[in-house]
Formats: sequence, C-alpha cells, structure tokens
Amino acid sequence: MLRIAICDDQAEQVQLIRKAAENYFKTKREFVSYEDFDSAFAFIDAIEHGAVFDIVLLDVCMPGLSGMDAAQELRNRHSRAEIIFLTTSDEFAVDAFAVKATDYLLKPFTQNQFNKAMDRAFSYIRQRNSAKMIFRLVGGGIRVEEIARILYMESHGHIIQVHLNDDTMLETRKSIQEMKEELDKDCAGTVRFAQQGLPREPQCHSSDQDRIRGDSWPSHPARQAQVPGIPGTLLPIHVRHLKANRKRELHVQLPLFV
Repeated sequence: MLRIAICDDQAEQVQLIRKAAENYFKTKREFVSYEDFDSAFAFIDAIEHGAVFDIVLLDVCMPGLSGMDAAQELRNRHSRAEIIFLTTSDEFAVDAFAVKATDYLLKPFTQNQFNKAMDRAFSYIRQRNSAKMIFRLVGGGIRVEEIARILYMESHGHIIQVHLNDDTMLETRKSIQEMKEELDKDCAGTVRFAQQGLPREPQCHSSDQDRIRGDSWPSHPARQAQVPGIPGTLLPIHVRHLKANRKRELHVQLPLFV
C-alpha cells in the first residue's frame, strides 16, 4: 500500500492536490491511502505519533511552521519519504535540495507536471524496494521478478502460480514451504508468517488452493470479494490436507512498500 500525505493550509488547495493524485493513480495498479493536513503542525504531530508516509505533497508557505521546516523535521527523524513541494513561491527551491526533495512545483501546476513529479517519486520508491526473486518456470526457462510486482500467489500442489501487477502470471515448481523459506531469505524481515489451527467453521473459505496475497490485492474487486481483510494486516491462506482430514491456516504479509 502506498501512503500519501497532503499538507496545505488552504482547503481548496488540498482538494486540488488530492484530485491530481487521484487522476495520476487512475491508470496505476496500486492501493493508495491519503491523509490530509491543514498545517505543518498537524502533519508533524501525526509523524510524532507514528504515522509513516511514502510520498509527502507539501506546501511551503504556511503560518507558524513552514513546509520546509516540516520537511527538515522529517529528515531529522530519518524518514525516507519522497517529498514534493507545491508552492506559489520559487524562493525556497534551493532549500529543497537540502532536504532531498523529489521535486518542486510552482502553483498553479498542470496535471502533466504533477504526473512527472509523481513518476520520479514512484521510481525512487521502487528502487528502494527492488528485492527480486528468481523463478524456474514450469516448461523450462528462468525469470527474475521484483517482489514488489507480485499481487498474490496460488499453490496447486507443487506448482505455484505467481500473479503480477500487469495482469500476467507465471508458474514455478515449488512448495509453499520452499516459497516461505525463499521469501524469508530475500525479504529480510519484511514478510511475516504464522501458522495456527483453524476452527471447524472458519469465517471465510477458499477452494483447495493455498493463497498468498500482497498489500496491493484490494485493487482487484474479485480478489477483495474472495478474502475480506484490511491492507497491511495478516491475510488468511487456507490449506486443505485431504489425507489427514484436517486444516491448518498460514498467514502471510507481503508489504508493497516498507
């Protein structure tokens, strides 16, 4: 899930920035959350209470505490958020380099200018989260894919179908346990697993398939209907053991951005 903060002391500007962001993501397969702030003080207060953002869309000229001050506070807290300044003044453009801003846009900006800034921010985020997996394909061949591109996986015995965010799918010959071990190794703590027994009447059912889902799965309505849940939380994977005539539950979290 991509987390975006919008901070501007003028409500109409917050709405314009939010609309530009929503227009940008219309063609993207990403699950996005937004949080709006009407002052730099409110934004910093949220940060102090544990809020984490991937992209911060920040006005500069605000009463009391400027957007540049807020950006510096972010960096003082070692935040790696991509900061895009949106302001009516160009006098702080040089200062933006000091806080490692991704871009500096002058209002009024066009959708095209905004899109280019977001493309740059999104590219930097992907570079930071570019852990890759090597898949030996069923039928021969090898394919390397970024873990961030994986929407979810389905296991049919020892064949795992890996569904990607461009609507393509590949098949590899692995067991769920082998995939778990590989994800544990490659993701270095960003993937969490837990196993526990299921009650006789579990709240949600799947077919006789194992399912692993990433944070971006809610962008697909059919997938959302299959297993209700909250992005960023542990999602259930049901595994049916026919011979043992029992069930167990495997949970996995595959965060898109960390």
